[in-house]
Amino acid sequence: MLRGTIGEAAYTGWISLHVAIVRGDGAGRAINQGGTKIFKVNAAHYLRRTCNLPANLGIHAIGRERYNIESAKAVADLILMCIPAKTRGAPLSEGYALALLDFMEEKARKLGLPGGFDASTPFTALKSSYSVFSRFDTNDLHQLCYAALTLVSFGMAVSALMQLTRCKRCFRWAIPGYELCPEHSSSKESGYSLEARRLNYLRGVRVSESPFRSPPRMRKVAGINVRRLPRVIARLLWGTPLPNEERTATLIRNTVRSNPDVWPLLGYDCADLQGGALYDRLNERLDRYEFNPSAWVPKIKFLDKWLRHEALMLPGRRGDGVRKERRIRDATNLAREGFIQADIAMSLGIRPSTISNWIRRGQAPELQRLLAEGRASPGDRKESFVSRIKRVFAQQLSPSLPATRRKEPR
Repeated sequence: MLRGTIGEAAYTGWISLHVAIVRGDGAGRAINQGGTKIFKVNAAHYLRRTCNLPANLGIHAIGRERYNIESAKAVADLILMCIPAKTRGAPLSEGYALALLDFMEEKARKLGLPGGFDASTPFTALKSSYSVFSRFDTNDLHQLCYAALTLVSFGMAVSALMQLTRCKRCFRWAIPGYELCPEHSSSKESGYSLEARRLNYLRGVRVSESPFRSPPRMRKVAGINVRRLPRVIARLLWGTPLPNEERTATLIRNTVRSNPDVWPLLGYDCADLQGGALYDRLNERLDRYEFNPSAWVPKIKFLDKWLRHEALMLPGRRGDGVRKERRIRDATNLAREGFIQADIAMSLGIRPSTISNWIRRGQAPELQRLLAEGRASPGDRKESFVSRIKRVFAQQLSPSLPATRRKEPR
């Protein structure tokens, strides 16, 4: 839901960036001065993160109070002056949000931003907004105005983060502005096809609103608040690790290993992923709007309960999924050893067309790559046991077969 004016969004964007640098990224060091807690800010670090914007606007570090909140408010007032008065006081609307998205996409394309401007989630919008902002030369007046509009997008993403709510059907975060998560919503924002959205919605209703068995309820997990916001933004923009994040990642991997029922959904290699790849996999397959690393452990444990409840409410669905995942994993391992598609199908007791269907539906990208590499280099193929037995029997039986002669017509 869009709230406030365009000027308020720009103000929110700049103040959020300032606090994230000072309190989340380590540019500020807390000291006590006369019983009052203040932050002594590293000016070089601060200007590097803000792309020298305060200095270009004439706000310089003075004394021990380097770039405190008062100077940040002064910078915010100057930034608002770069936005026309009519635009500055206009309320945020869906039409303006779409126009701003087009502007950001155009600037990202012109500035050569890798991947363009991604607004699929508040987190990607926040990162893309800062990436565009950091490409502008704020010493130039026109680019300074563009940077001010970029801070509007940054502020809107921060507001969307603060407005995240839980899904009414399950334990995931809901799509911003909606009541359901992407796995159960019929909205286009979920990213699924029309038929998939319909099936997901009906499945969610059947699982969560059954009159015979209530779904499991997850205890409340810590969300985002004003105190956590600076650390969250710093982690998203600059990769600043949260306290004990490595220990948390180890705990996540151990939780995945101890709950084998979640392997088909999260992937059999999820427990072996490191660093950002682990969180990317969890965001992709479990909850795309989760931002708190410590929230993954209770979510993975609860996912095991949820899948068992889903198996009771939707009988016959879960077993096929597990069997298919195991077959795809076995087929991938055989292809990695050099077997061709026909021999893989014979070894698993399935038809070659089944493997083709997996590849066509995008369910086995690794298997597709291995089979394509095998076709490109046929000399590296490995002869299967079944093919070798057939060849040996053919060689042994071929000399003993009687020669057939064609009868001459009389």
